[in-house]
Amino acid sequence: MSLRFVFGRSGHGKSTYCFNEIKKGIEKKEGNRFILLVPEYLTFSSENTLLHTVSRDEDFRGEVLSFRTLGNRIFTEVGGLSHRHINSSGRSMLIFNILSSLSDSLKVFSKSSAKMGFIPDISNILKEFKRFDIESSEIEDVASSINSETLKGKLQDISKILDEFNERLHGGYVDEEDEIQLLARKIPESSYLSGAEVFVDGFEGMNPIQLKVLEEIIKKAKRVTVTITSDGLSRSSTNWDLFTSGKDFEENLLRIAANNGVSYEKPINLNDANYANRFSDSTELAHLEKYAFKFPFVRYKDETKDIEVFTASNLYSEVKSAAKSIVKMVRENGYRYRDIVVATRNMDRYESLIDGIFSDYNIPLYIDKKKVATENPIVVLLLSALEVQRRRWSYEGVFTYLKSGLIDIDGEDINLLENYVVENGIKGKRWFKPFETYSSIRIDNTDNERENELLERINLTREKVITPLNNFHNSLKNSKTVRDMCRTVYDFLLSIGVDSKISSMIDEFNNLGDILLSREYSQVFDILIDILDQTVEIMGDDSMKVSEFVELLSVGFSECCIASVPSVIDSVRVANVDRMRNQSAKVLFILGVNDGVFPAPIVDEGIINDIERSEIKLAGLKMDLDTREKSFNEQFLIYSALTSASEKLRLSYPISDHEGKTLRQSIIIHRVKKVFPRIKQESDLIDLKDDDIENITSISPTFNSLVLKIRKYNDTGYIDPLWLDVFRWFKRNEDYSDKINSILEGLLYTNQVKKVPRDKIRQLYSGNRFSVSQLETYSKCPYSYFVKYGLKAKERREYGFKALEIGNFMHRVLEDFSGVIKKEAEDIREIEKDWIQEAVGVIVDNMLEALPQYVLNSSARYKFLSIRLKRLIVNAIWVITEHIKAGEFEAVGYEEGFGPHDRFPPIVIELEDGEVVELVGKIDRLDEATIDGSKYIRIVDYKSSKRKVSLSDIYYGLQMQLLVYLDAILESYEKKDTPVAPGGIFYFKLDEPLLSTDGNITPKEAQEKMLEEFRMEGLLLKDMNLALAMDSSLTSKSKIVPVSIKKDGEFSATSNAVSLEDFNILRSYVKGLISKLCSRMLSGEIEINPYKDKDESPCEWCEYSPICQFDISFKDNSYNITKSISKEAALDKIKEEVEMDGK
Repeated sequence: MSLRFVFGRSGHGKSTYCFNEIKKGIEKKEGNRFILLVPEYLTFSSENTLLHTVSRDEDFRGEVLSFRTLGNRIFTEVGGLSHRHINSSGRSMLIFNILSSLSDSLKVFSKSSAKMGFIPDISNILKEFKRFDIESSEIEDVASSINSETLKGKLQDISKILDEFNERLHGGYVDEEDEIQLLARKIPESSYLSGAEVFVDGFEGMNPIQLKVLEEIIKKAKRVTVTITSDGLSRSSTNWDLFTSGKDFEENLLRIAANNGVSYEKPINLNDANYANRFSDSTELAHLEKYAFKFPFVRYKDETKDIEVFTASNLYSEVKSAAKSIVKMVRENGYRYRDIVVATRNMDRYESLIDGIFSDYNIPLYIDKKKVATENPIVVLLLSALEVQRRRWSYEGVFTYLKSGLIDIDGEDINLLENYVVENGIKGKRWFKPFETYSSIRIDNTDNERENELLERINLTREKVITPLNNFHNSLKNSKTVRDMCRTVYDFLLSIGVDSKISSMIDEFNNLGDILLSREYSQVFDILIDILDQTVEIMGDDSMKVSEFVELLSVGFSECCIASVPSVIDSVRVANVDRMRNQSAKVLFILGVNDGVFPAPIVDEGIINDIERSEIKLAGLKMDLDTREKSFNEQFLIYSALTSASEKLRLSYPISDHEGKTLRQSIIIHRVKKVFPRIKQESDLIDLKDDDIENITSISPTFNSLVLKIRKYNDTGYIDPLWLDVFRWFKRNEDYSDKINSILEGLLYTNQVKKVPRDKIRQLYSGNRFSVSQLETYSKCPYSYFVKYGLKAKERREYGFKALEIGNFMHRVLEDFSGVIKKEAEDIREIEKDWIQEAVGVIVDNMLEALPQYVLNSSARYKFLSIRLKRLIVNAIWVITEHIKAGEFEAVGYEEGFGPHDRFPPIVIELEDGEVVELVGKIDRLDEATIDGSKYIRIVDYKSSKRKVSLSDIYYGLQMQLLVYLDAILESYEKKDTPVAPGGIFYFKLDEPLLSTDGNITPKEAQEKMLEEFRMEGLLLKDMNLALAMDSSLTSKSKIVPVSIKKDGEFSATSNAVSLEDFNILRSYVKGLISKLCSRMLSGEIEINPYKDKDESPCEWCEYSPICQFDISFKDNSYNITKSISKEAALDKIKEEVEMDGK
């Protein structure tokens, strides 16, 4: 038995030396076994290399093994397979169960133990102690000698958890660390390694239990050869150099050899020998390997051809540039895809981009990354089915389950149910009662025939959803042990046909040629069953709450990963930098060489921080590296990555991320540029090769480039003749001919819409009767009106009591209150606040009692809101009564409609072509007063938010409502020959204002401030007697209407009052404006042309923006600019328009 080292820096042929030695040994046919021991992730590539190195091995004497597969060989011979292996999922579930039982007895980790994120942390520290062969008794001894109470408590908690973990585990399972320790104990009993030559390659170091195994191998084997990545035996003068980990590994093995009397053979130093190495064909890469991390270094004088730095404008262009380079290398330089590796230090950032862009370029690729099992629909289905009960049948829980794609319910039925659940806030016990009303947020509880049909269909879907889930949850609840729960889960999956669905999906993926997805789904069901099996084996007879069982399975699945292998041999390998250590490639692309990413910062210290680690080490326990030492290892990782290419190396970095935030280049780029001052550098920041033939690569990206060229041609009128040839090629191609035609049509595309034929528009608008709010919508944006009232598109309503619902509710209560006044013949001037409060209370209570499904009945929160709304409405009505008491106007009508079947007739307007339209509406309140023998009317409209009457908005057609209401009443009186004049038009805000004061105020002062806050906004007739009839206490600024009086008794300039002539002009103007709007509307004009006043536009809150996609950068998209103008200027313009129309 002997030990031999093979030294060599990266790329100097250590692995090649081992393979060649194995080949020579096998060719001698002396009968002994040759074993190559490598890390698990290197087994596949090493087996492949051995297969190609050794041409014939009839006796199968050459093998590539990892610690795990070596264990299988030894255990098969001498025993040790009676215990089942527990994987990371089983381990995490066991730790979860242990933490649940020990949480009360833990000193430091008691609160943390309940958090899901704590399980990986405690799992890692347990692994570390087991890998360093530390027993719980040793941890206790160290804890007793530690002064820090916090650290002492941590160690005592860890010791307690480790004890419990080992006790439960060793009943029938072993974990990875136990297997390695068992392997070390079993090797002396085995003859498998006797006389064997063992080559240990690919390890930069080993933990203590691995060293134990290697010690037994050294004692048993004929010779053990270990490769060490190092520049030799000498250490640097500092505590750390690039090869520290390798040299530590070497010293540990020398100590083992000395302790066991193993002879030490002369080492093989490949650094100084004339062995062929990785960089034989590239002096540049050889120079990089030698000087990239050496101080002082030697500059490379020539321009580089094999090393390149690429600066990208963003991540997308970085990946696209790499794809183009790969296609060119394969097409023009004779490379195979398998010769190329793409690496990154941040796979999460690049994975989807690489997958999508490389697919466009038809580059076969294998992404060397394990997929998290919780992303698979099968696992999503199970976990969501379990979560539904725990989350009280919430929307998220139920529809995550339904949208897994594995439920036998029609997709349209699921969508209908989803819309209903969202609108009505269905959760908890409401799922188990038939849905009785179509909408619980409407104040009107009357469902139409179509809604009743939909409701019946929705209830049928509800039954299909709740029946299997309810049976499943009841079975879980009745399960006495974890074993019963696991059996229930398995039965549930079979009952909904998951097994047959998976089989069908696997067959479908195979038929489509998607081997990766086929393998994934094949693995997932096995993983699921394995987790259930491990749960039963470890804690099957335990009792557990359903909620704990759900958390237990969630923990298990969160640790599961789905492995994949390349679907084709000739493919580009994409890997994280730490997954490609010691693997060579002819060409290497390293993406994302940015500061803070490459090298990656080491910030996570774990549950034992660096200071605590130092204390533990001083107390005599050897532990893993701290963050400082890990950061040194990160440098070695970068060195290994940079030196893994044998022919070409391309470093690239983006200067901005996907959000446009600036990214800086890594210090590695700076270092490489120093070593290679004339390094080849390229960038896409300035497109110097806009029409270069290099942009013509694979079909799909070339077509995308052609689209950009055509678009540019459309703007500039020029296109390079090269791209004309490309255009002709695609035009002749059957697969792309139609796409080319679509592109040409797209050049003329505009989202602007054409006029709709008159006959069709009439069918959509259902007649010639319109409300004022409809006309205002059309004036704001014709297309928005068309979608809302023509296509009748509706946004999905969400459960809640928002501004619209609050406004409808308050209007309904006010309408009912006016009915009470009429019925009881009460004089509004005589009623008191207490009477108002009682009447409103009765109205609201009766309303809620009649609507049991109404949103305000759904929870204590909403019931409290109804109490608040009562108070708000009571205050509003009290203010209304105070307004009436303060003047001579009387309320003569509430919710007065004007239309064919209302008290007042509709407004009839004849259009230019002779066609007649009717305007209908409903007036919240109509007031009358007789002053000096003349009758005046006042229109009041209730609003839930503050609003003023603006003559500027009236001019632009954005505010016509109150004037139309006024006109409807005046016209009606005029037809009866009853003289009447406009008194005013006003908005009254239904709100609960907050009163601000400098100190304490009396109740009377509070009432005065309340009246000020509730002052009506609007426009009144410029008549002092009329103003006093509205506010008899008017002396300066009115608290009721928007006027104020100067000292000379005249209206101030800020008063919102106009003459009778101006009122009539406004009426006439609005009528003319409505006539024009109706003519445009009925002629089919529906252009996308929203108004804009400064920064205000209806697009900001329009629910139809995703439909029209209005964008001023699009052709024919522009705003209808409405510049706010003063009251005087607006009135002048209105007069001009009326005069013009009169001519």
